[in-house]
Amino acid sequence: MQSPRLLGIPLSSAQYLSSSDDVLLANIFNAYENTCMTAKKTRFQSFPAVQHTSVHEFFNEISHAFPVFIEYFKNIPEFNNIIVDDRIRLLKNHFCIIVNINEFLMHPETSSNLVVTWTNLFGIDLTERLLKRNQLLESFVYDLIVLKLVLIVLVFSSSNSRNIDQVDLDLICDNPLSIFAVQNIYVELLWKYILSRSPNEKDAVKFFNKLMMFESSSTSYDKSSKNSIELVHIAKAYVETFILRALYDAVHKASEQQSFALVFEQIFHVFAIHTLRNQATDFIRLKLLTAEQVYQLETSTLPDMYARLRPNLVTLVDAFDFHNNELDSCLGRYDGQAYEALMERARLNPSNRYKVHPVWMSIKQNTMSKL
Repeated sequence: MQSPRLLGIPLSSAQYLSSSDDVLLANIFNAYENTCMTAKKTRFQSFPAVQHTSVHEFFNEISHAFPVFIEYFKNIPEFNNIIVDDRIRLLKNHFCIIVNINEFLMHPETSSNLVVTWTNLFGIDLTERLLKRNQLLESFVYDLIVLKLVLIVLVFSSSNSRNIDQVDLDLICDNPLSIFAVQNIYVELLWKYILSRSPNEKDAVKFFNKLMMFESSSTSYDKSSKNSIELVHIAKAYVETFILRALYDAVHKASEQQSFALVFEQIFHVFAIHTLRNQATDFIRLKLLTAEQVYQLETSTLPDMYARLRPNLVTLVDAFDFHNNELDSCLGRYDGQAYEALMERARLNPSNRYKVHPVWMSIKQNTMSKL
């Protein structure tokens, strides 16, 4: 993962980052400068200050910096919107992540004091692993905003470095939905920021994938395996949300054309409800909808939307230029004679040559002969 290449290309922030996104990014930068970097200049010029031989002394030194990290998160507006108990749980459960990433953000160069301390306390093998971790983090030294966004996303996640046997956020926090809502904001901001720093979307996807691989390599194999199913669900949910939002924006722009605005709106509602129905389990599990509401959508709302859309189906198929072979249907014919083609297709069906199919007569005779 080469961050220098990411920074070396022309910026396209205006295309991907909105004014509200710029405000969030500016707040992250200013909050970190006013808390962590100010503390570094005044109180933590080097880390650690001495070469430790005691774990207790080493963590006592870290403990002086942790309140500064908490103060930084207090400057993130969305963090303050979460209830107090859940804020405390997030900070406790992600203690290692907060310390490790902030350690690098404040002191990008690994000091000799730190290497000696690691060796004294943890041994050579673990020290080598920690040095490899720092090498991975050095990939972001040319654009620390990415690392700061990753830190926020990880802290507002269901990953859990403290409760070893419990990784379900629903059972750890009182209001997980508010936490997921904040995480969604910053995952999307991270994606947009990477897009704004990439020459095209393909390179942005490659970089984002490498970023996810980096995050996985920073945790144990077991934790990555436990979260793999959830990560797939999150990826699918993000893509579906992106498609729905893009379709909604397109439909909103089309509302200026009264002739087909209503039809496009009906298409959007059908697609949105159909997508929701396919992922109903997740909506019920996260308590966004009840089973009764999903049943109502499936048995009443969706059939009603189908009925409203049905009179325009032939025109829509023609408009989107679907070929007859793709549909395996008479609908969408270029000559417009859909209903005539339906009748011809029915006439050519071998089963329609007889009022009563001969097979039925043979079955009936065999049955009668046994009586």
